[in-house]
Amino acid sequence: MKLCDDPTAPQNGAEHHTGKLCIEQGCDKPAGTAWSPFWCQACNAKRLNRVSEQLQLAVEHFDEMEAIRADRRAARD
Repeated sequence: MKLCDDPTAPQNGAEHHTGKLCIEQGCDKPAGTAWSPFWCQACNAKRLNRVSEQLQLAVEHFDEMEAIRADRRAARD
């Protein structure tokens, strides 16, 4: 389990709460984690996991493009 997914992790503790509510529409939980002052732990975990997934897709796409470039360079040489 990632730290952001663990509601009992110190990084998600009440000491990080800002006194404001989560900015996610429809959420009324206290905002604030070690990663962001704007989202509650659950919404922040979803956001961080979504960002991580998108970054992983970008890395995979980059790797595919590098393989294509390597093939083209090899074909030219």
